[in-house]
Amino acid sequence: MSTDNSVSGVDVDALFGSIDHFDADAFAAFFAPNATYVFSNYPPVVGRDEIVAAATAFWDTVRTLSHDVLEVLPINGGFVTRLEIAFGLQDGRTVTLPVAMITRTAAGLITEHRIYVNETPLAAGE
Repeated sequence: MSTDNSVSGVDVDALFGSIDHFDADAFAAFFAPNATYVFSNYPPVVGRDEIVAAATAFWDTVRTLSHDVLEVLPINGGFVTRLEIAFGLQDGRTVTLPVAMITRTAAGLITEHRIYVNETPLAAGE
């Protein structure tokens, strides 16, 4: 990651670091117990345990992840993040995609996390 960001009580670098290290416990600690999480076109997931289950299920499909935070924009009640994510895939390819996230927070915890990415290039042979 290329930045040192803390906004709305959330250490953005530590958040994405927990993902890059597949650290489910550290990742879970960022979320409120009843948080909502939406990844791409998938249905929303509600609750810390369900969020971690969804994230770790995705982590099982890749070899590595690397988040490069390009910009963090504070908004009322949260922040927007513009970044690039390098996905190290099981077939040996690495695909880097532009991603935008809208994150809502309360009391330093994430209450809503929406990830906007076109994941089509992650499919085999793309």
